Amino acid sequence: MKKLAFYNAMVILLFAGVAESGYITLEDSGTSSTINMPFNGYWDYSWSRMIYSSDMIGHSGTISGLSFQLGDSQDYFYLSNQKIFLGHTSNDASPTTSYLDPEDNGASEVFYGSVNISGKAGDWVDFELDSDFEYNGTDNLWIIWEDRYGSSKDDSPSWRYADAEKEVSTYRAQDGSFPTESWGAQVPYQPNLKIDIDPVPEPATMALLGLGGLFIRRRRT
Repeated sequence: MKKLAFYNAMVILLFAGVAESGYITLEDSGTSSTINMPFNGYWDYSWSRMIYSSDMIGHSGTISGLSFQLGDSQDYFYLSNQKIFLGHTSNDASPTTSYLDPEDNGASEVFYGSVNISGKAGDWVDFELDSDFEYNGTDNLWIIWEDRYGSSKDDSPSWRYADAEKEVSTYRAQDGSFPTESWGAQVPYQPNLKIDIDPVPEPATMALLGLGGLFIRRRRT
C-alpha cells in the first residue's frame, strides 16, 4: 500500500510539471496594430509568413487551433478561400522576401475555407484547424496564411502585434492575381498569437507511468 501511495504521489508531481492542454499565449504584449498580417483584405489577394520560436512555445504537442488578437472593433467580416499552413523551420528570421510555396518548403495545409470575424478591440479570434499539426518542440514554428479571396474589402480587420529582435515576418498584398512572383516586405514584429496545443508528455513521464501500470498489475496477480 505504501508503494502504491508513493507511485500516486509521483504521478501527481510529474503531471504538475507537464504543460496543460488548451490555448497558450505566445505573444500578447503588443498594442500596435497592422492590417498586413495574418492577411490583408483591403487587397484582392495577400500572403504572410510568420515565425515563432520554439522557446516561445515551450514544448512539443498537437496544434489544433490558432488565435489572433483584433486591433480594432470589427462588426462582421467574411472572406472565403483562405488557407493556413504550418511547418517547422530552423530559420529564426525570414529567409527571403520572395513568395515560397508552403508545401514545397515542408509546410502542411491545416485549414482551407471561410473566416467570419467580429469582436471588440483586444478580443482574440479563434481559428479551428481542419487538420492537426504535430509540432516537434525543437524547430521554430512557421505560420503561412494565403488570402485567395480575389476581391478587396474596405473593412478589413487590423491585428495587434509585438516587436521582435529580427525580421521574423514577411507579407505581400496585391490586386488582380495572387502575388507569387512579387517581393514581400520583411518586418521585425509578429502578430499577437495563441495556439491550441495538446502537449506530449516527456519520455521520463511516460516511462514512470508504464512502470506504475506494471506495478499495479503485479499487485493484482
